[in-house]
Amino acid sequence: MTVSHLICKYKAPDGQACGRPMTGTGNLGNFCIFHRHHENIVYAGGSPQVNFMEELQKEIESKNGNWRGFSFPPEFRLPNIVDFQINAQFSIFNDLKLEGVTFEEECNFSNSKFRGDAQLKTCNFKKNTDFTKCIFENKTEFLNVFFQNVVYFSESEFIDRASLRVNFAESAIFNGVIFKDAVTFQGGEI
Repeated sequence: MTVSHLICKYKAPDGQACGRPMTGTGNLGNFCIFHRHHENIVYAGGSPQVNFMEELQKEIESKNGNWRGFSFPPEFRLPNIVDFQINAQFSIFNDLKLEGVTFEEECNFSNSKFRGDAQLKTCNFKKNTDFTKCIFENKTEFLNVFFQNVVYFSESEFIDRASLRVNFAESAIFNGVIFKDAVTFQGGEI
């Protein structure tokens, strides 16, 4: 077996390859722990979820925010301070719940899907943040969220109720956003 067979097969829609080692063969797939969803592997009790969080902790400790195409389990959590850039384009977030997290650097979540509820409470984004072309499939709540720089929601789609209680210090770009259910905006400048 050549070394190329041991590398995760994931490629983002823009062609960028993962490059991480794959975590199994056969029914474990040809992808790393972060990209296993591309072979429709279902998370079940005692399954890849635990390994995912252990491996993600290593990424956080090494300040590697290249999380493109990851499939985050519902138990996904972050430390209170994230002091490195995050690129989570093309990712899937399952029942996202983040509270009290400060993002010190730029964050890019563009082209991602938020399955289940998406709830961010008392989070602070200090640099540019990008939610362009995201799909929020269920209830979305941004509660007491602070965007200290430009935030982009352009061409995103909110399928269920959305409640955005946020403060914008700079521009908030909502060009082409679709709200398919009720939406509540509350907030303003910091």
